Formats: sequence, C-alpha cells, structure tokens
Amino acid sequence: MPLGIARSVLTTAPAGVATTAARAFFSDRSMSSTDVSTYQAEMTSGNRFANSNIISYVYWIRALDAEIGTNNYRLITYNIANGGGGCWITDNSGTNYGLGFNLYNGSLNIVVFSMKTGSTYGDTRSAFNTGFCDGNWHCVMVRCDYTNGAKRHLYLDGEDHSSNNTPGSAVDARTGTNTKLNDVRYVSLRVLAANDITGGYGNLNQDLPAADTGPIWFYDSDLDWTDATTRGYYYDASYTDGYVDGGTDGTAGGGSQPELYLYHSASTLVNGGSLSPTIATATAGTGTITILTTADGPGSGSTRT
Repeated sequence: MPLGIARSVLTTAPAGVATTAARAFFSDRSMSSTDVSTYQAEMTSGNRFANSNIISYVYWIRALDAEIGTNNYRLITYNIANGGGGCWITDNSGTNYGLGFNLYNGSLNIVVFSMKTGSTYGDTRSAFNTGFCDGNWHCVMVRCDYTNGAKRHLYLDGEDHSSNNTPGSAVDARTGTNTKLNDVRYVSLRVLAANDITGGYGNLNQDLPAADTGPIWFYDSDLDWTDATTRGYYYDASYTDGYVDGGTDGTAGGGSQPELYLYHSASTLVNGGSLSPTIATATAGTGTITILTTADGPGSGSTRT
C-alpha cells in the first residue's frame, strides 16, 4: 500500500493514558467499484439502544480529495424503518459540502453540516478537500438531540465545525411520539443497508469503499463536545494524529463505555461496547476487506497519497 511521508511521531503523552495506535480497514479504495465489502453491526432484539432522542459518536477516517465524488458518500448509517440516520462526506456542487450527519425519526429530519466560517478547514470546498481529505487521519465527533437545538454539534479534530441545522430542525408538532432511534437494527460502516431493516448492500453509488476507517465510539446518550475535557477523552492534539486509544472497551482515554465500540483486531472488527450486536460483513461482487496494521492506523502518524 503506498504511503506518503509520515508526520512527526510525538512521544510525550499524559501519564496513565494509553497511546497505542489503532488498526483500521478499507475495501478496494475505488469509489466506482461494485466489488466492495464492509462491516455491519446487527442490533438484535434485547441489544438495541435505549434512548430514542439522543446520539453521540466519535469516528476516525482517512481519505483523499481524489476519492470524494459529487455524491453524498456514507461513512456511518444507523438504519431502521422510517428512521435512523447517518454521517457522510461530500463534494457536491451545492452549498452543503464537507461533512454532515442527520437524525430522522420518521417525520422530523435534523441535518447538521460542517464548513463553518473561521474554522480550521474554512467554509469553502477547496479548503475542506485540501485540509481534511489530505490522506491524514482525522477525528469526527457528532452530537444530536431531537429535542434541544443547542445540543447539535459536529467537531473535526477537536474543533467545532457545525455550520447550520436544516430548516425544520426546531421541535414542532410533527415530532410527536414518533421517535425511533431506540429501534435501530443495523449500524453500517461506509454503506447504506439494502433496506432499512435487512442489512446488506444498497445504493452502491453512495458507498465509499475508498475511505480508511478506524475505531468508532457510538453512544445513545449526550456527550457534550463543547467541553474540552470531554473532547480530550477521544482527541488530544499533543498525541500523534490526536488519537487517544480507547483500549478494549472504549474507556482507556477517560470516557465512559459506549453502547458500541467498534475497533479492529488482527483479523476482524470487534465490539467492546456494553451491547452485544452481531458483527458481520456485507459484500457486493468480489469485494474483500483489508485490515491495516497499527503502523498505518490512527495514532501512527502515517499518511496515504
């Protein structure tokens, strides 16, 4: 696998915090290929989220500008019948480029986009592509509450990049009791499930096999990313790539155990969260998954060109 010039590896970290680099995975690094494969966590009965209104999650990603097409390429989906949501990356011709995420309850669809004026990656498509889609590892933090617009944030590498909520994101009569987050059936990485409740591959032109995907912390509770201490449990700029190792259950950096903590062993994706989903692969064509070593994952300082 071709590598660019690695960034400097920092050797100093606060005492007592694990700093081991993580593994990651990719499929075939061709966004136009139909031979792709990825992971899905099936949330079986008795192992689903308890909270119906709030999600918070952290994930690590490495991608290149040339790999981002003009569609909304999915990074995570949490799908159910008439609800759920996801997180995506896009370079489309409209105004909503960069990163975004949504939370949908069957009636109310809350969408939050990045590209915040004055932020590190700026508010232009070119700034995002050259700064975020640069072959380096980056950390994304998401926070969304159906009922409280002040608790909707999108942080990139420890910085608030939330630019806007879509019209209709305020609580109104449409919300009612139609909350569905606690019935999520599949959490899929970089793919839309074939339909809302059966997993598998769906809309291939919105899948992103090219992205390298690292560990993911997924909470069905509110994590306040505006608090620097809370962000520091997952991202610390003084570490290599800013990566804070979660250990085997997601708590080694100081945070609480999430419902899902998806990370990569030497052979497959495993979950160290409090729930017990069934981890499986979803494949189209002859797609295969390649797992990166810790020498190339987040926290390693490795880059890709």
